[in-house]
Amino acid sequence: MTSTWEPGLGDHLRSIWRRKWLVLGGAVFVAEAVFFILTYAVSPRYEAEASLRLSIEVDGGLVLDEDRVEYASRVYAELAETPTAIGDAADRSGLDLDRDAVGAALDVEWAQPPGFIDVMASADDAEEAALLADAMAESIVATIAADAERLDASDSGTALVAEVVEPAIAPSSPAWPRPIRESIVAFLITLVVLAEVVALWRPLRGLLPLSRTAELVTDLLGVPSITLTGDPEDRTRLGSFAARHLASAPAMAVVQYGRDTRPAVPLRLGEALTASGRPTLVVDGDALDPSMHWWLGLPRKPGLEEVMADERPLTEAVYQPEGKAEVSLLTAGGDGSDGSVMRERRNGGPILDRLPGYACVLVSVGSDSPIDDVAASLIEMRHSTVLVVDPERTTRRRLAELVHGYGGQEDVIAIILMANRAAAAETKRLAARSWKRAGWSSDGVAPRPRRLAALGPKRQAS
Repeated sequence: MTSTWEPGLGDHLRSIWRRKWLVLGGAVFVAEAVFFILTYAVSPRYEAEASLRLSIEVDGGLVLDEDRVEYASRVYAELAETPTAIGDAADRSGLDLDRDAVGAALDVEWAQPPGFIDVMASADDAEEAALLADAMAESIVATIAADAERLDASDSGTALVAEVVEPAIAPSSPAWPRPIRESIVAFLITLVVLAEVVALWRPLRGLLPLSRTAELVTDLLGVPSITLTGDPEDRTRLGSFAARHLASAPAMAVVQYGRDTRPAVPLRLGEALTASGRPTLVVDGDALDPSMHWWLGLPRKPGLEEVMADERPLTEAVYQPEGKAEVSLLTAGGDGSDGSVMRERRNGGPILDRLPGYACVLVSVGSDSPIDDVAASLIEMRHSTVLVVDPERTTRRRLAELVHGYGGQEDVIAIILMANRAAAAETKRLAARSWKRAGWSSDGVAPRPRRLAALGPKRQAS
């Protein structure tokens, strides 16, 4: 099925908003790094400026001739960049600097209004910058005076006159760097760049979007989908979803892709089905490497394998939360040897005959579990698979491959999207509840877990 869904500006902004603290933190980090480097690792540069004015003198009086003075200011501004002028400025400054260093520190430009020349100098020391600017200004004045004498303009009565109208003053603060200003600029640039990277990173990698994910998955694959966030509203939304799309399935395989078989989604789905009037049993179908009991801090056995082998009755193996029984749980049981009991029962029905009183059975397995040996031995897999994926780590292509691998739209009846961190938080809340064997009295409450469920499953038999 081809999807026509395309992300819009709203999805772009929502993607940025979901990662706002990452973007903001990255921008602050870069700004602080720039501030630290410019403050402690970069030598400051000071700038000083001197201004000259050129004018035409006729018979001892000044005349306004903008064209001539503008031309003269351009010529002498260019002459100031010659090695001779730079060497003269170096000698006049009295500083122990070679011509190359003085030339790199000076910048001479003709300015507006016509007839003005600006001399700018930069140095690591404020006094040096002022001395260099004044030295070059004096050098230009001396050059103009010498040229006037050589031209001997007394016959025409006109002469070009230059004077320093604004000598250089040693600056009190460096012109560069300015740590606060540069840090603000770095912060804003990094903020924009990181925001765009965050917004485009997922589409470029083919990952599912972080907004309207269920809508996209339904449109893309034609399978009903729902997103769970771990909020209290999940129970109501999941109940409505189950009533619409899962009402006719007496048994389902809840396949959790890319994660351990945490009980969050299966138990919440079981609670929703039970609340709708269909008493539901959640079964840990990972016979070889189960972890659901570990997450809840419960004993591994007696469980499914003992019930299947007629070693224990169902009432002695099923757990229910203390108080009102919202859902029932059957651990994997066994000792994790080879799952031989499961392999002997592939006819897709024995366990349903042993579970009186339950309208629905959810068999929870991981995507890397031997489903044909476990889940298929408990239920008929056709038209009964519910996929659970992490939308933050799953690509569109991989999700399509999963649906196809589990029978396509005919057999995959629903997709539940829940991030791993949300599933971990929900599992921790479930582990804090009190669980008891369904057949025990009120004083037979299961012992509380002594390990934090958030640490992950213990990969050995309990």
